[in-house]
Amino acid sequence: MKSIFLNWKTTVIGVLGAIAAAMLPVLESGQTDSKSLGMAAVIGLVGVLAKDGDR
Repeated sequence: MKSIFLNWKTTVIGVLGAIAAAMLPVLESGQTDSKSLGMAAVIGLVGVLAKDGDR
């Protein structure tokens, strides 16, 4: 079984995207909600599960 972290480029991009998606509502309004946190989780999950284009 291959490790999901062999696709480190998409994992890093997904995690950075998730952090940005979670932080934007906090920076804009000072609050967060479950919708923005859920979207951040989905972005991070897609980044971890996606495969690099050069593999």
